[in-house]
Amino acid sequence: APLLDVVGVARLKEAVLHRCFDRFPWDAGSRAAFERFRRLGGEALQAHALFEALSASMVAGGSGAGWPAWPAELRTRQIPEVAGFAARERARIDYELWLQWQADLQLALVQERARAAGMRIGLCLDLAVGAASDGSATWTEPNLTVPELSIGAPPDAFNADGQDWGLAPLSPVALVREEGRPFSEMLAAVLRRAGAVRIDHVMNLARLWLVPRGRSARDGAYMRFPLRLLLARLAEESQGAQAMILGEDLGTVPEGFRALMSARRLHGYRVFYFERTSRGFRSPRRWPTDGIACVGTHDMPTFTGWWRALDLDLRRDLGLLNDEGWQEASSAREKDRGSLRKLLGTSDDPAELSPRLHAYLAASRCRLMAMQLEDALGVAEQINLPGTVDAYPNWRHRLPVPVESIAEHPGFRAHAEGLRAVRPR
Repeated sequence: APLLDVVGVARLKEAVLHRCFDRFPWDAGSRAAFERFRRLGGEALQAHALFEALSASMVAGGSGAGWPAWPAELRTRQIPEVAGFAARERARIDYELWLQWQADLQLALVQERARAAGMRIGLCLDLAVGAASDGSATWTEPNLTVPELSIGAPPDAFNADGQDWGLAPLSPVALVREEGRPFSEMLAAVLRRAGAVRIDHVMNLARLWLVPRGRSARDGAYMRFPLRLLLARLAEESQGAQAMILGEDLGTVPEGFRALMSARRLHGYRVFYFERTSRGFRSPRRWPTDGIACVGTHDMPTFTGWWRALDLDLRRDLGLLNDEGWQEASSAREKDRGSLRKLLGTSDDPAELSPRLHAYLAASRCRLMAMQLEDALGVAEQINLPGTVDAYPNWRHRLPVPVESIAEHPGFRAHAEGLRAVRPR
């Protein structure tokens, strides 16, 4: 099938994982390691496992996975009914703890092998901008989040109606009251198995566009966050882990924020499509050192889709772009294609142009560079279309080749060889 059956895959994996847990070869060493992991995770890990067990039980009984759909007596953690469930379902909770332990062990193994192979950073993990409003974070510590508000973005050139991402923000009041502790703990957990972390929508350190539940993104407003406090905690965790910090500074960025990022050595994004002067695309050789160079991101069209203007057609079909806007954007895209031909050579085949463009970006001053697998494999479909939930199959498009065959794919090899020639290490 062209799209992943996420629910079907999850059911298959869940059945296999339960069998693995039931047959796990516990011995004194593994039991001691498991208990160390449990102690390290503390109350937060225990509460998350309890939530997951409760959620699975609710789904099996016909309720929703999120706590707002549960019976009233289970929507609050610190009540007798929840304690009774925890006492009865000890094995189910241990299974959820075991899953977290196995995931942590696998992350550690990947990072160990990456470093052994010569990768100086290894894994770059992600810090999300918010939490699921009906998930374990809002259920476990309701005072740390604001589930009545949803994180999003104001109207802009990409989405005339703005965006609602359906995520609950951390409470800035709680962050000040706790002196940044929740933020530090999240960072420490992510950096435990990584050499770098990407902060999603890094402007959240200063402000977030928040939308009241049930209202349009147009009805949102900015809420300020304790910037200096969060930057101090970020520096502490980064220095302690000796890890690089990347900040996704795309979208509506506050005035002066990028200068602040530069002063703090936060690596911002330098996306080719957005780096422009009045005369056209800005030369990558003039991009800053403290940055990550890339053609696009997962929230944008793939290079093949961009070249063919499939993203413009998609946004028009979904009502995100009117006919007049589509015509104007199509004309601008044709000019961009002309500018790119002057840089890379006369070709209309994205399979030829994409390796050249990536090699061109590899010559930038940016310390880091990213290449999307979809671009290397010539995928036309966009991975994620921000601002959509059911209208577009976000994160569900299959890659055209299995993982085991990627290294032999001609497109991947062409991209890798071009990057190796320009940026060998």
